[in-house]
Amino acid sequence: MNRLMTRTMTCLLKGRLPSGLFSVGLLALLGACSSNPSATEQPVSTPPAATTAEATAAMERVEVRRSISDLGAPDVFRLEVARDSVLTAPVLFTIHSASGQELYRQQFQAGDLEEPLVYELKGGETPTPARRTAYVRRRLRHFFADSCFSTPAVGPKETFTPGLLDEATWNDLRRPGTIAFRFVLGKEDGYRLAWSGRQKKVVRFGAFGG
Repeated sequence: MNRLMTRTMTCLLKGRLPSGLFSVGLLALLGACSSNPSATEQPVSTPPAATTAEATAAMERVEVRRSISDLGAPDVFRLEVARDSVLTAPVLFTIHSASGQELYRQQFQAGDLEEPLVYELKGGETPTPARRTAYVRRRLRHFFADSCFSTPAVGPKETFTPGLLDEATWNDLRRPGTIAFRFVLGKEDGYRLAWSGRQKKVVRFGAFGG
């Protein structure tokens, strides 16, 4: 009986957050996710993403399973933030392999997700805390949108620019089957991540935005 009650409570606590539509302002800002640097890049269609969003007593979590390091075994992309301080708490972004190995870790402030809200405000408008919170939660839910994944990671028309990576690793990311993930922090600080078979790790190989 105790075991049954425990399973029942677990089911009640885990529920999907309601999905919402992107606003026009957010689509305009984050269009870089859906637009490929090269016209030959294609959105990743397999394996399909399985998205879960759960709110526990302490943490809010968004999680998807998408391939980046191994096409045959989807990795786990996850965001976590303290539920009672969505506007001020740090957000933890991690990628784990199917076997549980941590491949990537980055922490940023929730304010980095809120900043683009200014593009939705009318002149002189001040958003309420409720609107700000709803906006950040919407950004969390859509952080791993399908349009932010593309293959190959580096398009054939892209040219190497010294900086984040060495040229050999850059060229390796042109291979068929490599996958890029794009996301935006702040108003227009774009990140491009990919798994480097040459370095055996997730690397930041490009940026976009202002």
